[in-house]
Amino acid sequence: MFGDWLDEAIKARKLTQTKIAAACGVSQQAVSHWVKNDRTPAADSLRPLAKALDISADELLERIDDGKVSPRPAGDNPAVADLADLLRRVEALEEQARRGA
Repeated sequence: MFGDWLDEAIKARKLTQTKIAAACGVSQQAVSHWVKNDRTPAADSLRPLAKALDISADELLERIDDGKVSPRPAGDNPAVADLADLLRRVEALEEQARRGA
């Protein structure tokens, strides 16, 4: 399940739910719900969560989508694939802006 993976990922990086919450702009209770598999992160929390865990947004979406530690291709779920594509485009635009392009 995603929450189990998230709990392990937080601990492996010597982070806390409080630090993840601050990075994502959510409450510690929200992160607790994610870890308990009660809820999944909202779309606006995905990029900050991926950044805090030092993984790509694609990898995070894949883990949320199938709830397993080993990801499957995002293309298995059209909604996840669309969101992953949107995140890649935003990240590319941000990179262009940083470069002054």
